[in-house]
Amino acid sequence: MTLSLLIVVLHYSGVPDTLACLASLAGEISDAVHVVVINNGSGEHPRAAIAATYPWAEIIDLPENLGWSGGNNVGIRLAQRRGYNLVCLLNNDTIVRPGTIARLLQTAAALGPCLLHPLIYSYGRADEAQLDPTLPHPPDMRATPAANLPGVFAIDMVNGACLLAFVAVFDAIGLIDERFFLLCEDADLGRRAQAGGFTSYCDTAALIEHKESRAFGGKHTPIKTYYGLRNTLLYHEKRGGIRHWPRILSGNIVWTIGNTARADGLDPRTITVLLAWFFSRRIYARAVRMALRDYVFRRFGRLNCADEAILKAAPAADAGSH
Repeated sequence: MTLSLLIVVLHYSGVPDTLACLASLAGEISDAVHVVVINNGSGEHPRAAIAATYPWAEIIDLPENLGWSGGNNVGIRLAQRRGYNLVCLLNNDTIVRPGTIARLLQTAAALGPCLLHPLIYSYGRADEAQLDPTLPHPPDMRATPAANLPGVFAIDMVNGACLLAFVAVFDAIGLIDERFFLLCEDADLGRRAQAGGFTSYCDTAALIEHKESRAFGGKHTPIKTYYGLRNTLLYHEKRGGIRHWPRILSGNIVWTIGNTARADGLDPRTITVLLAWFFSRRIYARAVRMALRDYVFRRFGRLNCADEAILKAAPAADAGSH
């Protein structure tokens, strides 16, 4: 049976990035492979540029930004309604290397219902892997070679930059949790898929390059700090509930506050210094406080417009990681 695939390219900002992504997909289009660009409430409308150069790409305009979760859910529902076997969630800041989609289709046919990724490397950086199970990896990621499929590994994570999945997976476990809006929703999806009996794989014969966090304005920004902390707490809550609170408090909140302070140029060697930073007017400290506030008061989805404007107006951090 020939598998049919809908590739969902989520556009929020960066028309040049979206056009470059579509250019990299041009050689992958066939009767069984279609592309839809979801314009996720962006002020930068790509319709005219896409229609002029890539008429094979369908475009859907959303009236507001639904985040990675909600925007991709629009594409998944479309795949469900139209009877596609597979859907590929592809960030607009990616470049797909030739043959990648065809290879993933071949591997998906051999594996059956699952989640599947290519190798993911930082754009223009052959030495910087974002997902490569053949390299040493953190202890929270395990990789096991798949039987009878050379170069394919079962992994215990999901990376939303490029995720190909059988539509049957979403039929079984439901769509992406829109409470996350941005960040951690792919980890939650992977956990739910695993609980539903579906395995996540990486095929090392397929490759994309990912520019990463272009919609955020950089890897380390106040808005990313906000969603990262708030959603990490939600993820662990969904994962284990109240019994995880001691680990959440010590392992996530304190770690995030300390590392965010370092990225903000502080050396938090004492609790006094750290608390002074936490209650200061510095923008990263405000992002952390907003995240904790909204988690406690159960405010999920998109950050309210006033606070979003404050965090987006601030520059990205030049150093550190958080």
